[in-house]
Amino acid sequence: DLVAAEECFKLLKQSIVATNKKDLDSYIDTLVKDAQEATAKQLQIVFDSYDLKHELLSFQVLNQKKDSLFVVVYQKTINQGRQHYQNHIAQIHYTFLKEKNQWKIQQSFITNTELLDESTRAF
Repeated sequence: DLVAAEECFKLLKQSIVATNKKDLDSYIDTLVKDAQEATAKQLQIVFDSYDLKHELLSFQVLNQKKDSLFVVVYQKTINQGRQHYQNHIAQIHYTFLKEKNQWKIQQSFITNTELLDESTRAF
């Protein structure tokens, strides 16, 4: 179902934009209800500690059912601040679920990380 894949792609891009803007409410809105509270606490710590820029490099559907979608993406993260954070490209698997007739991110997990050259770290 190409429509579902496009909606999930758009949702993931929305979550990345929210993360780049440090817009916790908009980011949390992309998640299933059960994941919102715990994720908000963890993400606020990251937002307070780091200035990171995330970029979606690829999006591939691996498995699709009526109310779920499993994808693999590659995402680049670059440190924009003074606090130490290793720049990298991560392979991330996402599970999307339909919740109240809207696609939401249920979970994500990093399956591989390629560290980028130390010289690309900020300051």
